[in-house]
Amino acid sequence: MRRTSFLILCAALLALVALPAVAAGKKAPKGFYGVVPQESLSNQDYSHLQEGRVRTIRLSFNWGSFQQVDGKCKPGPQVGVCSWTVMDGVVATLAQAGVRVIPTLSSPPAFVSKNPTRPPLDSRDLKRWKAFVQSVAGRYGRKGAFWQSYDDYGAKPLPFHDYQVWNEQNSKQFWSPSPNAKKYAKLVKSSAKALRKGDRKANVVLGGMFPDAKVPIGPYMRDFYRVKKIGKFFDQIAVHPYANSIVDLKRQLAAAHRAARGKTRMLISEMGWSSANGGHPLNKGKSGQAKMLKKGFRLAGKKRKSWNISGVIWFALRDTNNKSTCDFCLKSGLFEVGGNPKPAWRAFKKFSK
Repeated sequence: MRRTSFLILCAALLALVALPAVAAGKKAPKGFYGVVPQESLSNQDYSHLQEGRVRTIRLSFNWGSFQQVDGKCKPGPQVGVCSWTVMDGVVATLAQAGVRVIPTLSSPPAFVSKNPTRPPLDSRDLKRWKAFVQSVAGRYGRKGAFWQSYDDYGAKPLPFHDYQVWNEQNSKQFWSPSPNAKKYAKLVKSSAKALRKGDRKANVVLGGMFPDAKVPIGPYMRDFYRVKKIGKFFDQIAVHPYANSIVDLKRQLAAAHRAARGKTRMLISEMGWSSANGGHPLNKGKSGQAKMLKKGFRLAGKKRKSWNISGVIWFALRDTNNKSTCDFCLKSGLFEVGGNPKPAWRAFKKFSK
């Protein structure tokens, strides 16, 4: 064999060896692949996150969980207004495991509305909402009140950077009485101003949208952008592209990318499939769930730069027995209810490590 041909063959073989690393998204930054829990985190969950070197987790910050009575929420310790005690413990334990939180801010308390999907848009409710979101940023964001005491114990702070405003707002299920992009823009403007008072460098992320909702992401975002200067009040869009196939996933993500203007980044704040068999289109079986995770993550990694994808968050960390949730959600976890890992967890770790 001639030397030139031999060198070409060696180069080709090295390229083939390198392919899995590229396909698995090894060049994506730390924290690009994250998870969202659908149950309270257990000690076992924290261990799994650390074992898998998961660096990003998206948590629900339901306003009603922090504040049950009327009054002005503040970032410091409070009695009878906003209680941070439970979340302090969660955030501290996650920080110790090296996991940064993306909070999803939504769901007003009962004294504001009996319906947690009704956004706080009248003047009085909006004022209360702004106090709440400013307090979240003022407590857990950069230079937040929580991290000042946390640092006293020699632990490394891991402040929030991104804040997600509401969830699935282009769906009637989560925005009552029906989706309205201009009203959502009003909420985003007020939220952004408040968040940046609590954390001046806060990155404002739109709630995760279904590309194929009754109000699709394209028309919804066109109406959203019609609100004057709205582009100054958010940094990223977010999508929940639940797809039957990878072809459909690619189509949904392409539609979301087209809906965003300029170089606006896109967070995939939920993506997943179920390990159940049959029935729902997202039920793929255990091995099928792992295969879809690999293909979905590879697609996101491949399109990371061209579609400005800032991260991918898998739904969900662990299965649930909560029958009130969606059909496929019951088995959408990387772990079974009892904590046993599925093939999808082994696949996930190849991307997160």
